[in-house]
Amino acid sequence: MRSVLKRKLGFLFHENMMLYFLLLVLGVLLLYQVLQDGAAFSSFASPPSLAVDQEIVIGKRVPSLALETVASGIVDLGALQNDYVLLIFLHSDCDFCLKDLPLWKELEKRGKGKNIGVLGVTMETDLKKLARYKDENLLSFPLLIDQDGKMFEAGAVEFTPTKMLVTREREIVQVWRGWTTQFSGEGDLGALRLLFDIYPQALPKY
Repeated sequence: MRSVLKRKLGFLFHENMMLYFLLLVLGVLLLYQVLQDGAAFSSFASPPSLAVDQEIVIGKRVPSLALETVASGIVDLGALQNDYVLLIFLHSDCDFCLKDLPLWKELEKRGKGKNIGVLGVTMETDLKKLARYKDENLLSFPLLIDQDGKMFEAGAVEFTPTKMLVTREREIVQVWRGWTTQFSGEGDLGALRLLFDIYPQALPKY
């Protein structure tokens, strides 16, 4: 009787051990999936090069430069007559720029009635590629070549897209870093509403 009971207890012990082992494996797999989903959401929700600490540039001035455009013209930032100019820092291979592009067009459209000009700024030098990018995306505003990166440096632009509003005297008064959506910061959304009459509901969710 004792040996039979011992065999039964041994069987139950080994069976429970297998059950505990399977539960442990399932728990590890579930934890791995949660961590993977969190990482995927994080990389989707914000530009991958987003810095933790951003230099405060409000109140600083961008340099008075004469920069070449993709169309082989020259734009003198020191001679602009608009009350404000929206500088859009971009890159032709930037996925978040493509997501933000419809907003750029709306900003240009609404800016015309408020004497706000729009200029694109890039450090790329492949004029043919940039001209194709401009044509394919129907961008009507000039695209400036910041070959030395002085504009990017002055605005502490670390990633694209970055949108920057400057006065006629080239003083920075507002910065929108990254792709702007309904879930952007309240300061970003409030400035769009105040300056361009664009409500958060008009922006994409994702």
